[in-house]
Amino acid sequence: MSSSAGQNLTGFENGYLMFDIKGTTTTDITIGFQTGLYGKEERPQTSNGVVFGPGGYAVTSQWQSYKIPVSELVGGKSVDMEDVTSPLFFQGTQDDNGYIHIRNARFSKSGEDTGTGGGHTSTGELAPEAM
Repeated sequence: MSSSAGQNLTGFENGYLMFDIKGTTTTDITIGFQTGLYGKEERPQTSNGVVFGPGGYAVTSQWQSYKIPVSELVGGKSVDMEDVTSPLFFQGTQDDNGYIHIRNARFSKSGEDTGTGGGHTSTGELAPEAM
């Protein structure tokens, strides 16, 4: 999910990336978002994520819900939230023939799960169809 025109997620700096995950992977996978573009000095790319798998958050064969603070994803880096080019990205360390499934991915300003869809909602969520 990458595009040359970034999405403006200003206001979500103190929010959350929320999603459900399940899988069988036995290696570490970084899940998060990216800003900017690779190789573009005027729009430097940053990868912002946390590790899932043996070295991080758990991935099991049952659905689990996560609410990851954006501040944890960026880890103190300065990122351009007006230029989110990959609202959801994955980076693995190696292929173990496992899988991961993600559903209900969204950004939320409050961390509250309203269950509503359709883009930006009144609670400040970015629904999957807007990502």
